[in-house]
Amino acid sequence: MIDAIRRLLPRVGSNATPDNSNARQRTADVTLYQLQQLHQLHRALPWLVASGALLATAFFWQSLNAYSVLLGWAWLALLMLGRYNLALRFRYRKETGVGHWQLLSCLPALLGGGTVALMMVGLMPITTLALSGVSYLLLLAALLSAMLYYGIFPPAFLCFATASVLPLAVEIMWQNSGYSQLAALGLLLSLALISYGNLCVNRHLLRHHKLAQHSERLQIKLQQTQKELTRSHRQALKSVPLNTPVTPPSISAEKTSRFNNQLRRARKATQLAEQRLSMALDACELSLWEWDLSHDRFVQPQAMEMLGQRYDGHQGFIESLKGLVDEADLLRLKEAMQHYLNGNSLEYRVQFRAHHINGQWLWLEDAGRASAWDPQGRITRIAGTRRNITLEKKQQAESVMFHRLSTLSTQAVCLLDHQFRFLLVNPSFCELTGFSSDELLGRKIGQVSRHHDALFYQEIADQLQRKGFWSGEILEYRKDGSAYPVAANFSSVTDPDGLNPYCLGIYSDLSDLQQTEKRLHFLASFDNLTGLANRELFLRRLSKATATGKPLNLLLFNIDRFKQINESLGHDVGDQLLVQFSRRLRKSARDAELIARTGSDEFAILLPGATGLGSLMQITERLLRKTGRDYRVGSHDLTLTLSAGICRFPQQTRSSRALLQGASRALIEAKKYAGNHYHLYTDELAGKDTKLPLLEGALRKAVTNNEFEVYYQPKLHLASGSIRGVEALVRWQHPQLGLIEPERFIYLAEENGLINAIGEQVLEQACRQARQWLDDGVGEIRVAVNLSAQQLRQGDGFEVVERTLKRTGLPHHLLEMELTESILLEENARVSNSIHRIRDLGVGISIDDFGTGYASLSYLRRFPVNSLKIDRSFISGIPDSENDCAITRAIIAMATSLDLRVVAEGVELPQHAEFLRRFGCDEIQGYLVSKPVPAEKLTELLVSRDPVTL
Repeated sequence: MIDAIRRLLPRVGSNATPDNSNARQRTADVTLYQLQQLHQLHRALPWLVASGALLATAFFWQSLNAYSVLLGWAWLALLMLGRYNLALRFRYRKETGVGHWQLLSCLPALLGGGTVALMMVGLMPITTLALSGVSYLLLLAALLSAMLYYGIFPPAFLCFATASVLPLAVEIMWQNSGYSQLAALGLLLSLALISYGNLCVNRHLLRHHKLAQHSERLQIKLQQTQKELTRSHRQALKSVPLNTPVTPPSISAEKTSRFNNQLRRARKATQLAEQRLSMALDACELSLWEWDLSHDRFVQPQAMEMLGQRYDGHQGFIESLKGLVDEADLLRLKEAMQHYLNGNSLEYRVQFRAHHINGQWLWLEDAGRASAWDPQGRITRIAGTRRNITLEKKQQAESVMFHRLSTLSTQAVCLLDHQFRFLLVNPSFCELTGFSSDELLGRKIGQVSRHHDALFYQEIADQLQRKGFWSGEILEYRKDGSAYPVAANFSSVTDPDGLNPYCLGIYSDLSDLQQTEKRLHFLASFDNLTGLANRELFLRRLSKATATGKPLNLLLFNIDRFKQINESLGHDVGDQLLVQFSRRLRKSARDAELIARTGSDEFAILLPGATGLGSLMQITERLLRKTGRDYRVGSHDLTLTLSAGICRFPQQTRSSRALLQGASRALIEAKKYAGNHYHLYTDELAGKDTKLPLLEGALRKAVTNNEFEVYYQPKLHLASGSIRGVEALVRWQHPQLGLIEPERFIYLAEENGLINAIGEQVLEQACRQARQWLDDGVGEIRVAVNLSAQQLRQGDGFEVVERTLKRTGLPHHLLEMELTESILLEENARVSNSIHRIRDLGVGISIDDFGTGYASLSYLRRFPVNSLKIDRSFISGIPDSENDCAITRAIIAMATSLDLRVVAEGVELPQHAEFLRRFGCDEIQGYLVSKPVPAEKLTELLVSRDPVTL
């Protein structure tokens, strides 16, 4: 086919037909292009038809019989053989037989379309609605495929489409159903639209081909001009020897002179044309070459000068490059030339690397076309150009590297032209903006940005022109409308010649950074766990509020025994408890100016305004009632008690520091009581604070001078009305200050490490007194002494108890050690060992403040406990509080089931005692029986032996 096509084209070079016009040349080029495309179509289309037939057979297998399938495939086989035969006829027919190629191309298309129509019409009566839809989809796919394949020759497509659609439309209208006319009209409209699409594809292909041919013709004209000049030069040289005037004897002197003048002008014009051609080639950086295939010889060796080589006229084109070109590139060069010689391409074009004589590797591009043929139509001469494309390759490699780097970069990168139109965007830019690259390329950045107008980007362009860069933070919107802040950096870049200014933009998403800044600002002013204000923000707000001089009230709340929660149940439970508590506090104190977490278990509330003292106390009681008591954290049921300190500004203090110190001092006083207690900062506390430094120094002297006295509070046995036990309570008899309550010095002793010495003195005094009562015949009075947690943790609690019992001679069963519930919850082997050893001595173990702990009651099985002491916070609510009554009944019932003695402390009212007696409490302790008294007064009560009446 290629040979036949070649014979239709006008010859270029020495064998070209001289009277061919430009119009015929262009028509022949278009015809060649169409025939090449149709030839490829005839070779590839049978496989596409076979694939479609297989797909249709798979879908309609259940609706067809074997005979129809066999007949259909036989017909398709004939069609495919016909197409292959047509391709072969095109390839090997003579020039006179190729003129009917239009008809030969339309005929197979017409047969193929008729086959599709016959299949569709035959399937209509036997297919279901679903299979009918599949058949129409297959028809649409066939039409779309034909639209693309026959894009080079619309008449062939029109034959196929008309033959496949019109019979089907007629058959549908013939059925005369309700929607037959509408369906037929839809088919015809689809045919019209697809036909229009085929024409658009044809125009696009021909336009692209014409542009390519125009470029090729310009190059051919350049080569023809050079050869014409060369031929004229050679003929002139053959006619007249150089530098020899021509004076034939038959020509006159006048004619000889005129002929010589013409010859000189011709030589001058030839030299001028060669100079212009050389200048044009130099401007284009081109070197000419010509290859004589019949003798395998380089006719024009100027191309070798590009490599610094001297041409050897006895070498061929390929032979001249051996040793200069890498083997792989040389093989590619040979393949490209053979591809052209076989007629598979319109020109010879290849890029390869060659070694320059100076040691450098250059990238070269050869392009050439046939310039002469033999009588059989075979190419005998090829003329072409060689161009140094090393710089282009370098720039291309740099462009590819930039593209790869920008693709791999996590920052959003874009390249803009001088009008701020997108030329290049990397994937990170698309991900940041939400636009695809197709949606961005070619558009101005102002058209994409919905926050900044064109004037904003014009200002950026002006600064780029002045300074070469611009940077700043801007707010943009994604495609979905969401806003995002970015740090934008624009830099002006140009090509190597300093021309064609571009703009390189780099966007850094500030969303995460701003979120981090907000998070850091939040953490600097708010508590991360509860979301309340932290201590720093609280101090700033407190200082600002007091600076105005307006009345202000400060309430400090502390969760009692919160440390034991973290130590026994873990910090996770403690954190969840704090979160729940902060929610209750925020909900209960809606009128507060500020609620803050100032410590691990301490919270502050600022109440503005001159609130009366009575109203302030009511507010505090309400907060204690609503935020305290029962909490459910995971699988744990926890009961909280709170302590609160209150201080007022400016009634009691004059500065923010004094206000905070006053509330803290009042809180310390409140914590000396058994939970759910608040205390006001008063002048008395202020006076005590001035004595506090003296008190700390005097406490050490008190231990040395043994200034501590023991007071005793009796425990009444409810069943008999007799006193069977007492609790030893310490008092400090200061020489100047008088009797000091333990609430004022116990916490100092714990901080200074003096609590162990004080506890040992109290234990010894209590044991001696109990022994004395026994010796005086008063009776066996069981004495209960508090054992400090520090003694147990240090491991010397057992030694202190054993040593004291030996010195005093008290029977071991008359001594009872009271331990707080929180001590038993500690996972401390030393504490556990000390408690078991004390119990092994026969000393009783009592749990003080029972019910205020936060763990399970499994420790009752792990420790040898004798009695439980119900905390006063539950007794105070009897009988009005249903919760307190229920908890008290539950504790008594549990202790009875475990065979433990139950003691209730804080009994102050007869109804308390009556309730406890009714539900089986063993002993009570409180002001209803007696307040703590010295040993002498208690002895009088014990000696009387009269039952105590309540």
